[in-house]
Amino acid sequence: MANSIGAKTFDINKYIFTFGSIVVSGLASGTFVDITFDAPFYVSSQGTDGEVCRVLRNKTMATITLTLMQSSATNDLLSAALEADRAGNIQEPLVIKDLNGTTVAIATQCWIEQKPKVTFGDETQNREWTIKAANLVEFVGGNFA
Repeated sequence: MANSIGAKTFDINKYIFTFGSIVVSGLASGTFVDITFDAPFYVSSQGTDGEVCRVLRNKTMATITLTLMQSSATNDLLSAALEADRAGNIQEPLVIKDLNGTTVAIATQCWIEQKPKVTFGDETQNREWTIKAANLVEFVGGNFA
């Protein structure tokens, strides 16, 4: 039996992020992807006598914040995708996959919700893109590498 105790490795070169046909590259240092569901899966309440009721909400909309270096060519591609969507209502699929392990996030209907704030300085700046996913399916796993 294999021993599951030991050091695991996250290798950024074994990570995939695609938005439509765009393979995202030029990721910023530090946190480069943040996935947050917009609403909780359950809402619960408790009555006076202690009985608890929870309601499963079928809300799977999520916000993905993608942080790129200002030099990333992906900024150009995302700008073009946003302009195409604004001209023709084009929603794109999204895939985020950690090939080091089992974490995956997939959605078939996504769009760029917000352009990044643009700043310039005497050091490299980042660009934070806000992407909205209509029905995100996500599995949060571990690493096996």
